[in-house]
Amino acid sequence: MLLISLGFIALWWMLRFLPAGADGHGPLPYLIAFVRFLWIPTGLVLSAAILAHQWAAAVIAAVLTAFIGFFASPWYRSMRNRKGLRNRQGNATNIDQNKPSHTVMTLNCRYGSADPQAIIEAVRDNDVSVLALQELTTNLVNALDDAGLASTLPYRQLGEPTENDNGGFNGLWLRSMPESMGDSNVDIAAANIPRTVVENTAMYSAHTKSPMRSCSEWSQGVINLADTYPTSDGSGPCQAVIMGDLNSNLDHPSFRSLIDAGYRDITLSVTHAEAASFPRWLTWPRLELDHILVTPGISAENIHTLTIPETDHLALLAELKLSKN
Repeated sequence: MLLISLGFIALWWMLRFLPAGADGHGPLPYLIAFVRFLWIPTGLVLSAAILAHQWAAAVIAAVLTAFIGFFASPWYRSMRNRKGLRNRQGNATNIDQNKPSHTVMTLNCRYGSADPQAIIEAVRDNDVSVLALQELTTNLVNALDDAGLASTLPYRQLGEPTENDNGGFNGLWLRSMPESMGDSNVDIAAANIPRTVVENTAMYSAHTKSPMRSCSEWSQGVINLADTYPTSDGSGPCQAVIMGDLNSNLDHPSFRSLIDAGYRDITLSVTHAEAASFPRWLTWPRLELDHILVTPGISAENIHTLTIPETDHLALLAELKLSKN
C-alpha cells in the first residue's frame, strides 16, 4: 500500500515535466499548482514506512521527498532564472546605476472590489511610480479617480473591455509621461493587455485566463506572453516588464516557457513565502500567481507583498532599475 501511494505521488509530481502546452488540459493546471506541497504526503509515507520497518518504501519515500524539495528550493528558483538569461544573453545590457528607480506594484482587484483608498495609500506609502491593476471595473476606476489617484499617477492606459475579460479589464497608471501608450496586440483569449513605454521600456499589465474558464486558453495565453519580448532589430523598446496575475507558477510548463524565452521572474530571487500572493486570507499554503517579469539588464530589489482589503490577492511590489539604453 505504501509503494502504491508513492507511485501515485511520483506520477503527480512528474506532471510538472510535461512540455509547454501539454498542461492545458483539466485538471492538470490545478494538480501542477500544488506539486511543491507533495513533500507533505511523501513525508507521511516516509514516517509510516519507518514505523512499519518497510525499508524499501522508506528509501523511495526519502529520495522522492529530496527531489520534490530540490525543485521547490531557492537554488532551483535561481537556476531557472539564470537559464532564461543565458537563452537571451545577446540582449543583455549594462545596468545604469545613475538612473532613477521605478517602484512598481501589481494587484488583482477581484472583480473590481479592491479598496480604492487602500490602493492609493499603498501607492503613496511605497512611492509607486508604475501601477498595474487587473480585474478592473468602471466603478473601481471611477472610485480611484474620486479618491485622487491621478494626483499621484496622472497618466493611465486602460485595456479595452472585451467579451474575453476574465473578471474585469486591465490598467496601467504612471507618474511620468510615457513615450507611448496603447494596446499590446498580444494574441491572448483574456483581458486586453495595455502597454506603455517608459524610458525605452515597455510596461504591460496582464491577466491570463484562469484554468476554470478554459485550460487550453489559459496555457496558450501564458505561452503567448513571450510575444512581448523586445525584438532584436531595435525597432521597438529595448526592455520589457510584464506585471500581473498570470494564474501560474514555476511548476507549470507553460509558465516556464516564458522564462526560457528570456524573461526573468524577479520573485524567483526571493523565497516562495515572500512571493506567494494567493489567497490573501491564508498564511499557508499560498500560491505564486502574481508575477513581475523583466528582460535581462533590469535589476530588482525590495520585492515584497502587502495586503489590500476586499481582494483575494496580495499586492506585489518591487523596485526596478532599468538598463542602460
